[in-house]
Amino acid sequence: MRKKICVFGGSKSGKNSENIKYAKTVGKIIAENNFDIVFGGGENGIMGSVSEAAVKYGSKTTGIIPKF
Repeated sequence: MRKKICVFGGSKSGKNSENIKYAKTVGKIIAENNFDIVFGGGENGIMGSVSEAAVKYGSKTTGIIPKF
């Protein structure tokens, strides 16, 4: 069983355009080190970029979206 990492990040990328690049690098590193991700479930911004890259490199993701 693979270990999981929880990722908490913004649903927007912020004003610095390099934030998405860095988020994708984090996702790649997580996957390359054989971790899966638990995150906020969004497809946008920092969280979405980390998740997208992690999946691309072999991680599984679990999105948690609270019901209010």
